[in-house]
Amino acid sequence: MPITFTIDGKQVTGEKGETVLPVALRNGIDIPYFCYHPGLSLSGNCRMCLVRMTPPAPPPPKPGPDGKAPPAPPPPRPMLVISCMTTIADGMTVETKTPDVLKAREGVMEFELINHPLDCPTCDQAGECYLQNHSYQHGRSHGRFYEERHMKHTKPLGPTISIWGSRCIVCSRCVRFCDEVAGTGELAIVNRGNHSVVDIFPGKPLDNPLSMCAEDVCPVGALISEDFKFKARVWFTKEQKTLCAGCSVGCNVDAEQMNEEIVRVKPRENLAVNDWWMCDAGRLSYRQHMLPGRLVDARVDGKPATRPEAVKEAWQRLSSAGGAVAGLVSLWNTAEEIFLFRRFLKLLNPLAPVGTLERAAGERRQFKGGFVIEADRNPNRAGAKAILGDVAVEVGATAVLKAFEAGKVQALLVVSSAPELAVSPELEAMLARVKTLVVLDVLDSSVAAKYAKVRLPATMHWEQDGTFVNVDGRIQRARPVVNPPGDAAPALELLQEIVNCHPPGGSGVLSGDGVFRQLGAEVEAFRQLTYRDVGDLGVPVRVIAKEAVKA
Repeated sequence: MPITFTIDGKQVTGEKGETVLPVALRNGIDIPYFCYHPGLSLSGNCRMCLVRMTPPAPPPPKPGPDGKAPPAPPPPRPMLVISCMTTIADGMTVETKTPDVLKAREGVMEFELINHPLDCPTCDQAGECYLQNHSYQHGRSHGRFYEERHMKHTKPLGPTISIWGSRCIVCSRCVRFCDEVAGTGELAIVNRGNHSVVDIFPGKPLDNPLSMCAEDVCPVGALISEDFKFKARVWFTKEQKTLCAGCSVGCNVDAEQMNEEIVRVKPRENLAVNDWWMCDAGRLSYRQHMLPGRLVDARVDGKPATRPEAVKEAWQRLSSAGGAVAGLVSLWNTAEEIFLFRRFLKLLNPLAPVGTLERAAGERRQFKGGFVIEADRNPNRAGAKAILGDVAVEVGATAVLKAFEAGKVQALLVVSSAPELAVSPELEAMLARVKTLVVLDVLDSSVAAKYAKVRLPATMHWEQDGTFVNVDGRIQRARPVVNPPGDAAPALELLQEIVNCHPPGGSGVLSGDGVFRQLGAEVEAFRQLTYRDVGDLGVPVRVIAKEAVKA
């Protein structure tokens, strides 16, 4: 039921049961806070979100039996309240910048900073620290505390997270995260009063699959990621909205790069996919783009070649197979690349057998807060099903293997952007025996690259534009974070360049958006969609039911 009230003279509306703070933030009204987080329970312990609240005036008293009304009650008196815990009510008035509010916040900040070290120049949280930001707006220009400061522990809490205890403001966000979202409960607030600090239970380190989210929810520099520690200053990094490809959930992330190297990946809020969280394995998967042995140059029959030479050779060898051609594409390639792969094979042979390559399945994990790590470690299985058909994806490489054993495959095209794939001995034997093998891949250690007659270096999803369809049938967009190494290029470009060798020649290379529009014109699941429609949070596919996607 909508509830209308006033904040700083602006009339706003919230839902019954909401508190003042989220309604204010949703309406662009800034109220400072530390302990509040939209994905965690309310604790109200930092006291930073103080506001001046005047309750709604009570209705006038009704006349008694004698027809006389009793005296009207006095008007409600304003009071200072914490906005994160104050439930909204019709007709209430909230003020966020009155002198008494600002003075109270200044007092809160003074207490928060009594034991806090002045180490912003060396703190990894500098530049994105709530305490640092609020101290400029609500802090004092000098401290009045001359007594000895209380020093707290600095130590690892687990393999991924360390604590600088003196920076901790005991907001309890990390504790609530482990209790309510991860459900593992490793963290607790120990000691009392001025000596309170976050710590682990004896013999139980912070080592759950979501442990690095504890650093995300820390509003100050108390919890530090071992992966990001001393690596970069946030103001020197460039941030890009993209996706994690670690499993079929497709968590939305912000990837940060500096000097063409990804230095950090953090979850991006998307309530339809991953809420505010992501797993540690997905967060650290950015290291894949720096794996040794990346393909960086084109080769023909094992000898170095220029990209145009290799592209031309790929076309000539595949087109000269007389229709006895087949193809394999990984479930890590974007929807645009899978679409171009299918179109190219149909150009050579409308009945060409196609198959898919995938990473081995892992363990499915569902956590107390509802976050899921899917067993399927392939980010675009649903997209491949929509483009190639359910059967082609479900049987993997079986159809291609059968066609090869029947002598119907003389040339094979393999397209992959996966850092590793599950390759059976039968599949490897076929790759070693096929007459013509053209490979677009990312690692020279891959089985396909090992036997390739023509090899072109492709890109991983951190280096390219495109879309994936997650396990819930949601189309989401990946964006390039860093440039590809050497002469590597997205398969989206390489496939178009190969097709352009078809007489009388092509007319250039379309961008990802251009190919996506063609995909939307031909495949019902993507019907009439553009990148603008997909946006930052994705959209459901047009026709794929959730049950079919998870099959």
